[in-house]
Amino acid sequence: MHGGFIVNPLADIRGASRKESIESISDSTQRPISENSKGDQIMTGSLDRNRFGEGPSARSVWKASKDEATLSAIRVAGKDGKTEELESVKENSRPNTLDPSTENLSSSKSRHGSTVFWSVWTRAVDFLRTGDVDSAFVEVLCPGDDLLLIRLMNRTGPVLEHLSQGTIVEMLQTIMQFLMKQKYLDSIIPWIQQVVDLTASNGPDYLDLPPEAKKDTLSALQEAPSLRFMDASTRNTITQIASKLSTIWAADLPRSR
Repeated sequence: MHGGFIVNPLADIRGASRKESIESISDSTQRPISENSKGDQIMTGSLDRNRFGEGPSARSVWKASKDEATLSAIRVAGKDGKTEELESVKENSRPNTLDPSTENLSSSKSRHGSTVFWSVWTRAVDFLRTGDVDSAFVEVLCPGDDLLLIRLMNRTGPVLEHLSQGTIVEMLQTIMQFLMKQKYLDSIIPWIQQVVDLTASNGPDYLDLPPEAKKDTLSALQEAPSLRFMDASTRNTITQIASKLSTIWAADLPRSR
């Protein structure tokens, strides 16, 4: 996790039970996120709290406009924010050839990938600085790059209460995929725990999740503890979360036929 912790002004929006801190937005700038209510977030793409499921998703629109080479380059750049490591990746990715035109093409693609990564990250940070948390997460969800998303999740800490319904659903889907693959557990478990905290304190419908989204989330949480190689501590944590959410969401879950 990068940067230090600063007091989170967002905590006053929904009550004192919320977490009191949010990680700094960047290593060199520590501007507080302005106080915005959950309903005041500026949304981008086709996300709409009141019309869930309509229209193409932000992810699909973005993917249609980018080629696979660019996405691969973003993933390379996303492994670390250090310029020197990016330069090393560029050199190692060059083909073993004496053809200067091929080398120039490879170098050009690497530079383009670095530019795209920093462009996406910079826009996300700019959104955070203006208090538009939802747009920041939409920005990093669109490319579908795991490391870019985890980087932002670690920067802000759990902030589900400041996301739109569509963004929350996509975030939970992605987090559950990470859980089933046992990836980034230290980063995602606090977000899963926040689902319990918010719904326990404010009611089962606080996050405006559709019944199917609740069912899918709970199903993944109930299945995850049975996975091989999961350590006992993580298994117990996930089991407890699943049990609590099952009780909280019991009345809203679709009934099996």
